[in-house]
Amino acid sequence: MVEEMPNPHLNAPKTMVAAVLIGASSSFIFLICLLFSMQDVDLVNSSPAGALLETMYQATSSRAGAVCLQVCHAHCQETELTIR
Repeated sequence: MVEEMPNPHLNAPKTMVAAVLIGASSSFIFLICLLFSMQDVDLVNSSPAGALLETMYQATSSRAGAVCLQVCHAHCQETELTIR
């Protein structure tokens, strides 16, 4: 695909750096949202269901909402792995 873009020797590295920067910035925003929605850090650390699921449960106060968010997150990770 790189050969088909104009000026691949310049645009391909720019695209790769942009992808890393977009991923890092969106991950940072996600991390800040998770940290601000946590109410009990000790409960998150000792949760048998996992830290991410417990944090989402604390944020939504709903088991169904937390599970839906976790399923969406897992689906995005699975889709990303199958694309590669």
